[in-house]
Amino acid sequence: MGVLFVTSKSLGGSGKHITALAEGLRPWVRCELAYFPSGVAQDSELESPFSRVHHFPRKPSFDPGAIAADVAFTARLLAQGGYEAVHTHTSLGGLIGRVAARVCRAPVQVIHTLHAYGADEFTPVPQKWVYWAVEKALDRMTNRYVSPSHYTREYGRRTHVIDAAKARVIHNSLPLQPPSERASQRRRLRGELGLAEDETLFLFCGRFEKQKGVDVLLEAAARVAPPARFRLVLCGTGELQPQLMQQAHRLGLGGRVLWAGWQPDVRPYYAAADVFVMPSRWETFGLVFLEAMNYGLPILSTRTQAVPEVVEDGVCGLLSANEDANQLAANMYSLAMRADLREELGANGRRQLARFSYDEFLRSHLALYRECRVVLA
Repeated sequence: MGVLFVTSKSLGGSGKHITALAEGLRPWVRCELAYFPSGVAQDSELESPFSRVHHFPRKPSFDPGAIAADVAFTARLLAQGGYEAVHTHTSLGGLIGRVAARVCRAPVQVIHTLHAYGADEFTPVPQKWVYWAVEKALDRMTNRYVSPSHYTREYGRRTHVIDAAKARVIHNSLPLQPPSERASQRRRLRGELGLAEDETLFLFCGRFEKQKGVDVLLEAAARVAPPARFRLVLCGTGELQPQLMQQAHRLGLGGRVLWAGWQPDVRPYYAAADVFVMPSRWETFGLVFLEAMNYGLPILSTRTQAVPEVVEDGVCGLLSANEDANQLAANMYSLAMRADLREELGANGRRQLARFSYDEFLRSHLALYRECRVVLA
């Protein structure tokens, strides 16, 4: 059977999700991809599992003329036939793919994965109501939803932005392998970074955007009191990096913050770290939490949206209120001072990974696609 994936980008959690899904389904599903290449290394990672890739001929834009052209491009692909389903991802990809399926009247089922809502509680009014109206209209063009968390489906039901009866919860997952050579990687990277054995290494991996709360993390790091000894390593890039570097300088963090940039392979950083920290303002899942659990790292994050569904507070991590730098600092201090607590939370996290089985993730999607084929038959 054939499925056309439509998305707007290769970056972030949605890109990882799509890559993991298409890679695992290759033996049973012919997966093709239509997206906007970003001109970065992640493009090749995203494209690798697909049998065929179609590039939109322009940069992503919400300009009505550009959207109309992208819809026409996608409609032509669908009209060629050979697809039982179009599976859309991200807000722009969901708009283009769902409208294209309606326009071309191709005999395909439309699935949309709810990576996030444009109209969530953090979107300002009146922009929020515009997004709500658009998503409500697109709901009529959608046969099924994949919700990565119970939170995401419940939010859609509570706000009436989608028909929640069409939404199936399929927790995100990744094809994770038990870490190998962790001890040697840990020694090597900590040596390169100049870390003493008694220094706690807090690790952040993600985009430098408002969502990820790096500004709150820097404020918290500046408030961690002695005698706690720590370093904070930030792996990533993003539009806010200049402001964040200025903030770190203003807070006097100096050499305690190490800017590692975007890393094509973050495994050595997970191996070297003692704690993973990402105080997101909003998060409908958070695949990096699974990566951190795989390395036995305790997690510091926030009680926002779906995070408590993935990171159980007091079991595999410590959660603070959204934007609460004081509580985050207290949690950082606790984990910096207590190796026994780090070990306990990290071991629990490894066990928690079983709740997010990659095999079940693939089986559930495959069952969904096969249901689409039955409907069309």
